[in-house]
Amino acid sequence: SIPHCPGDTRYHRQHSLNTAHLTRLTAELRLSWVHLLPAALTRIRTTPHANTGLTPFELLYDRPYLLTNLLDPSTPTLGTYLLYFTLLRYLLREHADCVLLQPVGDHNQAILSPALAPGDQVLLKTLTPQPLQPRWTGPFTVVLTTPIAAKLWGYKSWYHITQLKWAPLHSLPPPKPLETYTSKILGPTKITITK
Repeated sequence: SIPHCPGDTRYHRQHSLNTAHLTRLTAELRLSWVHLLPAALTRIRTTPHANTGLTPFELLYDRPYLLTNLLDPSTPTLGTYLLYFTLLRYLLREHADCVLLQPVGDHNQAILSPALAPGDQVLLKTLTPQPLQPRWTGPFTVVLTTPIAAKLWGYKSWYHITQLKWAPLHSLPPPKPLETYTSKILGPTKITITK
């Protein structure tokens, strides 16, 4: 059994949702609930959330849920579509990164795009802010990245991208120019650039 707090409403809500799905599937398919439990859990894990439009599976694995076994090719009505479904599954796997929705966060919080790369400068959110202290610390250099987390220079743990935001440009040291150039305007559409 799953350990839970007796007053935990999330547990009871999820339990009643599981029971409702199992009851509906049992009535429709007339099979034992033991055989239908994986189908009910898959349905729950692949149902999108109303606010974000993301499924629990996508939030956990940062990928859309893809079927591993398609319909049996001997099915007469859907057997003609097997090639189409196989091609569609291939295209979904190939372009999964392009079609994923971006996480939705608070307007006050800067969510990083998946383009976070090693060497980028980011600020780290303090999870227990003190009065009159900055909410963000840094800048820190990103050492390693995954689609949803990053490891920072000088820290042992990984940080979720919701705890990071891009460092402002004024906090970075200004780049040193290798050479200086001067420009001279010769006319409305002409300019001369010299070292």
